[in-house]
Amino acid sequence: MPRWFVLAALLLAACSPTLNWREVPLAPGTSVALLPCKPDHATRSVPLGGVPTELDVAGCEAGGATFAVMVATLPEGRAPDEVLSPKAAYKMMVPVFGKGVVYDCDDARMQEQLMMLMPALKNRRMRTYSGIVAR
Repeated sequence: MPRWFVLAALLLAACSPTLNWREVPLAPGTSVALLPCKPDHATRSVPLGGVPTELDVAGCEAGGATFAVMVATLPEGRAPDEVLSPKAAYKMMVPVFGKGVVYDCDDARMQEQLMMLMPALKNRRMRTYSGIVAR
């Protein structure tokens, strides 16, 4: 097969990418996300922190995967940590970590424990773990 034919085939394949990245504005603010396909948009009122909160979702499917971005509009006077409490979300992890560990303790102790964990969860460190798990 001639080399020019292979080169032409590769160039044509590059003209129709599976992931066609684009900037997508996120309502209601000025935030922008990058998605690899033209997204569908939806807005719903969902209970976050016991308060109805507007949640805007943009999502699409491309290359066999689903991509989605969500933006919450917080009610007036509510702080993000009040509404999106990791402590409430991670209560399901108490059986894994145990009582009195990380999200099952007072705020001061939780912060102390998270400070010890965070270096191990940094991107650079996370990349080294797959080799350890594979062994």
